[in-house]
Amino acid sequence: MWSDIAYLPHRRFLSILQPLARLLRRPLFTTVEGLLDGPNIASGVAVFGSRATLLESYRGFSACYAITRAVAEYNRQHLGISTDPDHLLQLGVDHAVHSKPTDPKRGLQSVLFVGRLIERKGIFEVIELARRRPGLSVHIAGDSEAVQMVAAAARSLPNLRVHGLLPQNQIADLMSDVDLLLLPSRSEGFPRVVLEAACAGVPSILYPDYGAADWLQDGTSGFIVNDVDDLITRIDALTANPGELTRAKRRALELAARFDWRVIIKDWEREIERMLSPRHTSG
Repeated sequence: MWSDIAYLPHRRFLSILQPLARLLRRPLFTTVEGLLDGPNIASGVAVFGSRATLLESYRGFSACYAITRAVAEYNRQHLGISTDPDHLLQLGVDHAVHSKPTDPKRGLQSVLFVGRLIERKGIFEVIELARRRPGLSVHIAGDSEAVQMVAAAARSLPNLRVHGLLPQNQIADLMSDVDLLLLPSRSEGFPRVVLEAACAGVPSILYPDYGAADWLQDGTSGFIVNDVDDLITRIDALTANPGELTRAKRRALELAARFDWRVIIKDWEREIERMLSPRHTSG
């Protein structure tokens, strides 16, 4: 381990790397990037064999960082995973790679969903939107075991287009042709796709369950709604008031600039320096 400190974002080889880090007295840190709720706990148990072993794996790090305050508070309250809500390591976006801005003055014509086509990601809310607003062009990019069912729905809804799983460059091209990103999921961390869309000047509509209000200002850089009816009401309002959408598109670009990796990496550098300080390592 030829480094002063090691970052382990994934849990591969954890049983080897944690003892090795202790042996060499090297700090080893990780990030907790989502709410460890039922489905995510089940995925972790499938890897570690038991809930207890999964939770113990977090205690083997010198430090665990949540990527949002909501993630820190949820996982502490429900699972006892200790992360400091005042010291976050947020994720960023490579603005140069994803920057293909849409026309900020164009009215609301089309929306996009990007993600796994599963119920907890809100795919059925997206289909419901397409059904109830036939004049709105609705695009879906993603894949899962439900893709055939979603494709079948698209055959009866001419305004709904299912693109399947796309490479990142094609998603960037698609984002530059739409006006809103839809992410009606109830369980996320800090959805990177929101930042990727923001690079194209595309604001997002999100549900509030995972603390989106911590980093996105409702009605300014994006929109936070409670359910599918609220989502459709907000889309109707944006259709009737294109000036509000234009302002949100410009503020989305500001959001992307705020979370550019060239900015966010400075927070990571400060935390690494703090972990390596004599006071921190001796504690």
